[in-house]
Amino acid sequence: MKLSISLLCVLVTAACTGTSALAFDKSGNALEPASSTAYPLVFQGHELAGTAIRVKKIAFVPIQVYAVGLYVDPKSLGELKAWKARSHSDLSKDSALFRALLKDNKLTKTLRLVMVRTVTGEQMGSAISEAVESRLPHNQDGECKQAFAGLKGMFSAPSLKTGTEILFRWSPGGKLGVTMDGKDAGLLSSEALAASLFDVFLGEKAVVERAALIDASLTCLRGEALAEGPVVGAMKRLDPFTSSSPSPFDACAMARGDSTLAGTGGQGADREGA
Repeated sequence: MKLSISLLCVLVTAACTGTSALAFDKSGNALEPASSTAYPLVFQGHELAGTAIRVKKIAFVPIQVYAVGLYVDPKSLGELKAWKARSHSDLSKDSALFRALLKDNKLTKTLRLVMVRTVTGEQMGSAISEAVESRLPHNQDGECKQAFAGLKGMFSAPSLKTGTEILFRWSPGGKLGVTMDGKDAGLLSSEALAASLFDVFLGEKAVVERAALIDASLTCLRGEALAEGPVVGAMKRLDPFTSSSPSPFDACAMARGDSTLAGTGGQGADREGA
């Protein structure tokens, strides 16, 4: 049985986390379960941690508005080394992990929103702005106020059609890069604003199921666990390999274009320092 490299990564993820395998399309993209929105396992050099769906009730009827995926930079995952090799069930209940994801540390992370329903720019802008504003500190400095005003002004499009993509990338130093449908919307500088926006999706009162955003598991995405017995055993039971096929670790490394790690089989690869 031959499996694509992307599919191997999905299956290895499931083996690492103890969760059921993610649904995927023919190209090997992970599918957000409720909307079937496709999320590449590797996107702009970042690795998928999980997906969720935003649902709002309109006249008591639940309506899907957008899907959201969390991506993390594999080169800075050392910030989360305390959660190495933890199961998804443990991770999803660990509030300390979510607090770490909401800190302005060395970990670069991206929220990728994909509209599954057409709304106006004003509607989306108001929804995001209100959710962020309620989480901002009471004593905002000038930098935060300016950044928040900039965020509100980014939703000027008359319509955000189904399939429209919105990216929020939080880089160290409180830098929040925003991309609207493939176009650079600007760079906002405010740690408080970045933390408040990500809290909308990863905080205790998240508007989505925050545990789903780590469903692909950060343990597998770091790669260290892939060389361990249980994972190798799980992959052997799937029997996708021939003598010339890549190991599970090599498959993931190749999928993200990391030629320096491919061929190591996970042995001696220092993901924390990558």
